[in-house]
Amino acid sequence: MQKKTEFMLSNWNIGDQKKALLIKGFRQVGKSSSIQMFGNPNYNHLLS
Repeated sequence: MQKKTEFMLSNWNIGDQKKALLIKGFRQVGKSSSIQMFGNPNYNHLLS
């Protein structure tokens, strides 16, 4: 599951059209931690 999320976030980051990113899913499955793991090395500022 983690690799699938990383793949989706990487595709979103590479894409030409930057739209708002909305992560939906069940409670306590790692949505916030996935965003933080992806965002910290790729962006200077991160809101989560």
